[in-house]
Amino acid sequence: MMRYSIYIKKACLPLVVLLAFPFSGCVRGGLTNTDSHEYRNGMVVCAYPDASQVGIDILKKGGNAVDAAIAVHFALAVTLPEAGNIGGGGFMVYRAADGQSNTLDFREKAPAAAGTNMFLDSAGNPVPGMSLSTHKSSGIPGSVAGMVEAHSKYGKLNWSDLVQPAVDLANNGFKITQALAADLNKTHDEFVKLNPGKKYFLKDSPWKEGDILVQTDLGKTLELRRALPDLGNTARGRFYIGRLQGLYRIYNDKPRL
Repeated sequence: MMRYSIYIKKACLPLVVLLAFPFSGCVRGGLTNTDSHEYRNGMVVCAYPDASQVGIDILKKGGNAVDAAIAVHFALAVTLPEAGNIGGGGFMVYRAADGQSNTLDFREKAPAAAGTNMFLDSAGNPVPGMSLSTHKSSGIPGSVAGMVEAHSKYGKLNWSDLVQPAVDLANNGFKITQALAADLNKTHDEFVKLNPGKKYFLKDSPWKEGDILVQTDLGKTLELRRALPDLGNTARGRFYIGRLQGLYRIYNDKPRL
């Protein structure tokens, strides 16, 4: 799994956030607010231009750096499938202008049933590929819980406003870069092998720069994350013990490698 970083700074607003999950996709925005004079300029740097633009849009709406980081995080779940996702985890480093700082650890955890022999056969030998390409290799994701916690501590805008841009990118699609096209083509055979009967990230001809990638199932998943009446246990519950957990159990019960 690749790691990625988001750097967001809002001038004259006492907040700088770094999310570590290097790539580059930098968007600057003229963010002058002549009424409140809260800030003058802003910059968002992350792994994909479309996601960077999401962050700038959130800043222009009056969101703070944490709001922008959360929105970019979910946008990268759509635009950077090889690294940005809601099935993983990461860290957040926070520093305010007055010197106050904090960190948030939302890395994945091993499932409760995980054990030292889970990747071994009956003879005690490692099963090739089981620790890399099967459902047993997945940890319990921390990214959604991390974003909920960050929003509850430091967020300003409504939660739904931060997730909606990712929903739109997934449902409407976005133009892929040359690098993403190459990655999708390189992993074509693996997608076919590990997702029998599915068409995720597959097309009849090779991917090329500028093609539109639409991910409606991911959009539905993100929609569940967006439509939260409140935060706290409700937000976590809908992701970790709600409908998605049921879908994971169905997947988990199927025979795999």
